[in-house]
Amino acid sequence: MIDLLDVEANYKIWCETCQAAKATRDPFNDIPYRAIMPVELVFSDLSGPFKICFGGFKYFGTFIDDYSDLTTVVLIKTKDEIFGKFQTWVKATEKAFGHEVQVLRTDGGGEYMSKAMSEWLEKKGILHHVTPPHTPQLNGKAERKNRTLKEMTAAMLIGSNMSTQWWGHAIMFACGLLMRITKTVDGRTVWEIIHKRKPSLTKAHAFGAECWVHIPAADRLKSDHASPKAWKGKLVSWPTERSGWGIYNPKTDKIVFSRDISFSPRGQEDTSNPQEEEIDSHEVIRVEDFLEPDDDEEVQEAPNDDEPRRRLPAAAEQREQPREAVRMGDRPVRELPRRVNRGQHSDWYRQNFVMFIQELEGHLFPIKSSTL
Repeated sequence: MIDLLDVEANYKIWCETCQAAKATRDPFNDIPYRAIMPVELVFSDLSGPFKICFGGFKYFGTFIDDYSDLTTVVLIKTKDEIFGKFQTWVKATEKAFGHEVQVLRTDGGGEYMSKAMSEWLEKKGILHHVTPPHTPQLNGKAERKNRTLKEMTAAMLIGSNMSTQWWGHAIMFACGLLMRITKTVDGRTVWEIIHKRKPSLTKAHAFGAECWVHIPAADRLKSDHASPKAWKGKLVSWPTERSGWGIYNPKTDKIVFSRDISFSPRGQEDTSNPQEEEIDSHEVIRVEDFLEPDDDEEVQEAPNDDEPRRRLPAAAEQREQPREAVRMGDRPVRELPRRVNRGQHSDWYRQNFVMFIQELEGHLFPIKSSTL
């Protein structure tokens, strides 16, 4: 019989080999420290690079107040610009809340560790908390906020059918919306904490919503009664730093801020100018194809394909020309050429009127129908 080693139940044998083979991360079970006053603890993080948006921006940074959940998004072209943006943000928030920033927590990215920023933080008396590498959980508030903003941005771009180059405007729009709907621990929204009044969402509209912008009388010709009084654009900005909504004008490729705008009710978009149906050149039939010649009129044969054709403009030569007219003679009406998948019509309908469209040099011109 072999005697076993007498080991206490709570005794742990230290083994370097086991440590090397079985090491795991410590759990993040501790309750995070929460600020008890505005701007006492500030989180910041940087995301990017992304596809260059309008304005030439490739990154966006966030500054988040732990107490009020105030979130500010800044668009930057290079990472080193985050320092100047943070200086401006600190000055504005300290004046708004009446408190000084005490702690800044970041992930230790190079943009936050510059000598100029370190000296400025020390001069301001701001303590810089740097989380260890590969531990985004310790800077979780900024990480989670960035994810929420990016998901909202993607949803807005998809829902509005706008290109990726609008991500900068979309993420600023998303941040403005969050500040108006996110509630803090005391039940108030961030907007209410900052502006001392409840936000109004009665005029809120989706990003990229189509709207009409009033044209001032000074920009219109008074003598021209047919001059439009509004132009159609898309909503891309909240009235934040500037009064009025930011509306993109696709004709001038500019963003105009105006308060004199009107939106169409949801689901009742304007359909007065539908896109013209594209007509295949093979489906274009000339009016002569449907006219019976008079008894005393000489019938002209169709031109020979071997004969030289009239020289057409360069734009017209690039398109396949419609087939030549052919004499229909005594063919039954039901055999008349018509578009594919077009329903069968009665003979009476065909003997009364026909509508024609002819393509010429890239434009569509209506041709007057003739009474049969």
